[in-house]
Amino acid sequence: PGDGPVPGGFDNEIRSWVPLSLTHVEYPAGDWLGKTLAYISLSPLVILVSFGTLVIFRRDLHTITFLCGTLLSEAINFVLKHVIKEARPYKARDNFTEFGMPSSHSQLMWFVATYLAFFVIVRLHHGNSSCPWENLWKCTVIICWFLLAGTVSYSRVYLEYHTWAQVCWGALIGSLLACLWFCLTQFILTPLYPDVFR
Repeated sequence: PGDGPVPGGFDNEIRSWVPLSLTHVEYPAGDWLGKTLAYISLSPLVILVSFGTLVIFRRDLHTITFLCGTLLSEAINFVLKHVIKEARPYKARDNFTEFGMPSSHSQLMWFVATYLAFFVIVRLHHGNSSCPWENLWKCTVIICWFLLAGTVSYSRVYLEYHTWAQVCWGALIGSLLACLWFCLTQFILTPLYPDVFR
């Protein structure tokens, strides 16, 4: 007994397991703040799923361009992690095979928040943009997105998945990439959109 094949057709042998860290989030037992931050740190996944849903159902070129910029930012993050090769904090090293610099959660959230801030300020304008309620609404949206980005970044440090330097560099890189991508979209790609529908 105990020497037969295990379920799934695998032999009884010691195998090393590699975690799929896409949604793997741990928090200290009994820590309500840690649990809350663990859920909040899943925001990037929710955003990417929302992007996919919007692209499928709306097929809006601005949304597609925004998604492409977000994916490009993630690709740049992947390259930077493998060039810099800075380890995560000690607690996370046993659970993750990925490097920690810069934080991909932080970079994605600050990319999205910065891009949306530009989008709300520059692209969402109506005939009477001096209306105080419209300006209040815009400010509220922008502040909420930056608060969410900051909270996700903080959660990565609190839960010991990243250092402060890793999340700060992620925030800086994400914000800079969002500025560049918005300028590219606004001044180069947007004028070409009418040609796409010809």
